[in-house]
Amino acid sequence: MNSPRSSNGTPPPTPSDRAPALIRPRSRRFKGDALDGEARSALCTWFGWDPSEVESSGGLTESELRLAGCMKTVLGEMGVEERLKGKELVDRWAELVGGPIAAHAHPVGLQDGVLTLGCDHPAWIEELSRFHRPAILRNIADGLGPGLVRDLRFRIG
Repeated sequence: MNSPRSSNGTPPPTPSDRAPALIRPRSRRFKGDALDGEARSALCTWFGWDPSEVESSGGLTESELRLAGCMKTVLGEMGVEERLKGKELVDRWAELVGGPIAAHAHPVGLQDGVLTLGCDHPAWIEELSRFHRPAILRNIADGLGPGLVRDLRFRIG
């Protein structure tokens, strides 16, 4: 049996010829502004690259840029960014709200922009909800960016 040929008489492409552009090496590289900081950081973290070495080697290839864009989209849809910000909130809690409040209240959950705080006494729930709510929300927005926490809920624990 004869091997198939295309209309111009050349053999059909092999599977490796049909490989997506993502895995084919590209010589064109992009520096600096071609990739925003979050996507560059995600790509470097994913592959264990040092961002300064990426820039010193001539930047990222076109396929690496596409991969970074895909990763940013997928991780965003999975809510990874909010979870990372939530972890940063926990890690920086005392810095964001101050020692006296941090000594009596701590973050226990963040869902859909609502931060739940566990307080060690009902009096602290009253104090925080009546007098400190606006300052806590403002400090979180100033420290971690607006939109992460829209409201606070309080509970014992």
